[in-house]
Amino acid sequence: MINNESYLPCHFRMTIYGPVTDPEIVIANHIYKVETTVFTDERLVIDSRSNTVIKIGRLGEETDLYNSRYKLQSVFEKIPPGRQVLTWPGGYGIDITLFDERSEPRWTL
Repeated sequence: MINNESYLPCHFRMTIYGPVTDPEIVIANHIYKVETTVFTDERLVIDSRSNTVIKIGRLGEETDLYNSRYKLQSVFEKIPPGRQVLTWPGGYGIDITLFDERSEPRWTL
């Protein structure tokens, strides 16, 4: 499960750790997929705020994989509010950071 505590869909940064071929994560029945191979000690970063898909090699070199993203559903789709089911094959690691962007603070004095 992934929990978006905001009342609105939010941006995210998803990091996928290799080794994996064609990594695919499904959140709330939405597919986040990139058609590439991520080798051991490499990672793939999808950032919905900047609309980027970057593979970072084991020596820190960056490769733009924007054109390798799955095109039937957007890999930049914001995460919907509330608790969402997250599924993936589990053979590789992922980290997801949610960005709750607000125009005013949650509380005021």
